[in-house]
Amino acid sequence: MKKIKINPILNDLDNRGFDYVISKYNLTTGEVLGILEDYVSREHLDGRLSKYRTLLNQKKVLTSLKGSRFGLISDTHIGNKKARWDYIQAAYDFFYYNDADAVIHLGDLFDGVDISNNLKRDKARHCFEKQLKEFQLNYPKTLPTYLLLGNHDEWFRQFGFDLFEELPTKNSSMNVLDYGGYRIKLNRTLFYLSHPINNGYCVSNKGCKVILRGHSHYFEYNRQRSLFRLNTCSDTHPNPAGGDYELAGGFSLLSFPSKTICFENYSFYHDDIVKSLCLKL
Repeated sequence: MKKIKINPILNDLDNRGFDYVISKYNLTTGEVLGILEDYVSREHLDGRLSKYRTLLNQKKVLTSLKGSRFGLISDTHIGNKKARWDYIQAAYDFFYYNDADAVIHLGDLFDGVDISNNLKRDKARHCFEKQLKEFQLNYPKTLPTYLLLGNHDEWFRQFGFDLFEELPTKNSSMNVLDYGGYRIKLNRTLFYLSHPINNGYCVSNKGCKVILRGHSHYFEYNRQRSLFRLNTCSDTHPNPAGGDYELAGGFSLLSFPSKTICFENYSFYHDDIVKSLCLKL
């Protein structure tokens, strides 16, 4: 993605509005908010700051979903030789039969392409179409899915391929949220969805109760940071930082019993729920 020049965006935002800026500069909602948040945090003399703060406050919640149970899945890496369609289907079956209202995918839906090897666009197009076809043929449609795009998904963006447009046309249950970071309200609780990306701005986690993060490929809760790392739903890139390879492949179910937030983490190695964690609201 080309380097973003901030001043023209701020001027157009002031004079033409939020939707105009998104369209003109081919940015996402989260990227515009990320630019604004970064600017407001550093600038103290601009007379437009009050207007910007009001806009940021109005867009504190980007998506709000009703329900009491949500499936959590991440790092499926479709296109990788170690991707596991049986894992993905098993996760959706588990979510469906445990009455999940929707599924949150925390990034790296695709394995992407390696842009460091000077890959030409026609070769990248071949990889993109192949992975997109796998997605179209195999990805479950039983539950609505809300996808945060990760760094491997972002590689396709470098070649101009539009996942926001392509994915919903191939699977009507898929809703693409943003790249890298997103604020979402689930059952009246504000969460931050996170998956590191290589380029661009992301909306911040300001005001969020819990951070749900993909990318790490292992399940862990960091109480100090209110951060849940979600394990991969594939066999790709097992991460020793998790300390337990047996928990590498899996998924989680998020629920809200009795004014708490609860996570049940399923391990494919054990074929069972192996960790349960609850937080008070």
